[in-house]
Amino acid sequence: MNDYFVNEKLLKEFKEMTLPNKKVPNHSSMQISNNATHKKELNDMDHKFKNLEKAYNKAMKRNSDTME
Repeated sequence: MNDYFVNEKLLKEFKEMTLPNKKVPNHSSMQISNNATHKKELNDMDHKFKNLEKAYNKAMKRNSDTME
């Protein structure tokens, strides 16, 4: 007796992809668009963080100069 569960849908998809002359399904344009949007948002946040870090360092330097 088998001690594991076989997902029939995954097994069918695997068989379809491994058959000769079958192509792997492409990502939908919506998925690609979502990935691009998330990547742009991440880059924007990274840019904002770096600007904030520069402003913080500048303020800390000004503060230490004032303290001296």
